[in-house]
Amino acid sequence: MVSNYIFFICIIFFKIYFQKSITNNICKNSNPILRYLINPKISVIIPVYNSEKYLKKCIDSLINQTFKDIEIIFVNDGSTDNSLSILKQYSKIDNRIIILEQKNKGAGVARNFGMTIAKGEYILFLDSDDFFKKEMIQISFNAAEKTKADIVIFNFFKYNQISGRIKKAVMPIKNIWWPKKVFNYSSNPNNIFISFYPCAWNKLFRNSFIKENDLYFQDNKRTNDLFFTTTSLAVAKRIYILNKALVYYRIGLTNNSQSTNNLYPWDFYKALLGVKKFLEEKQIFLRFEKSYKIFAKKICIYNLRKNINNINLYEELKRTKFKMLGIKSIPSYLISKRFKKKYHNYLKSKKVNYKKKKTKKN
Repeated sequence: MVSNYIFFICIIFFKIYFQKSITNNICKNSNPILRYLINPKISVIIPVYNSEKYLKKCIDSLINQTFKDIEIIFVNDGSTDNSLSILKQYSKIDNRIIILEQKNKGAGVARNFGMTIAKGEYILFLDSDDFFKKEMIQISFNAAEKTKADIVIFNFFKYNQISGRIKKAVMPIKNIWWPKKVFNYSSNPNNIFISFYPCAWNKLFRNSFIKENDLYFQDNKRTNDLFFTTTSLAVAKRIYILNKALVYYRIGLTNNSQSTNNLYPWDFYKALLGVKKFLEEKQIFLRFEKSYKIFAKKICIYNLRKNINNINLYEELKRTKFKMLGIKSIPSYLISKRFKKKYHNYLKSKKVNYKKKKTKKN
């Protein structure tokens, strides 16, 4: 019995010894990238769909970040170009790159997929057609650690794909409404939703915060991050604004989600309705009612301006959907002067056609 006991103790000792030895060897390895695979500080999640033109620049700007303690999770969303091949090439030279694959379901579903394996204390949700300042992760991570923030929000540059011009985004963050220190919605509940761009790619999120609040991305083909970012702002206890531009956001593209307004015209409505339902289920809608209604109107106006079939969209919103969102109908002149004229002509022709039909019947 004693000999069996001693043998058992020896087995446990050697198991612990060898596990520790392996870990130490990884951490002392000549390639420092290997040790970050154990428990990275930051998980970067990037959906990829037919991004071959811009993907290399995106990846280069990430693997050359000054902050090295990261994992980079690319989710290939059913690409039909050479995107997957590019990802595989880079994964051979940088062990921090992880590739997931799915059928084409959209960026929202891809981000959710990436979150299922993300090990980082913080998560960055970036886009595959953008690129980033080499200090982006270091600066945002330092801010999060210093302030213990659930969300760190930063500014961005607009990079024009056609002209090559770069300029800082004008007022994407309304700093004047918020304190310079850490805050939450209670500092200004009427403006929390209209103070920041409703996108995920200019924000760093604490991973545990996402899990504790069951936050997720909708499966919309476009406007898929509005629900996630808006609900995050509502429930975050600690938000911090970092007054630095860290992302180069490409504009002038023809194949990104913002260029598909006409293909998925009601995704913005689904996102807004989802936010309202989330707040109601949490029994906190009344806290955000004023901000939500202003925000919902702005999103409706933006989408009506961008959609070529905006008359049909506007008619349907007036018929039932404005009411479902809890907002009053938006007058045509608030959308644009051009739309007001277009809608006036539509009503005029509709009236004429109605009279013609009535005359025929008589």
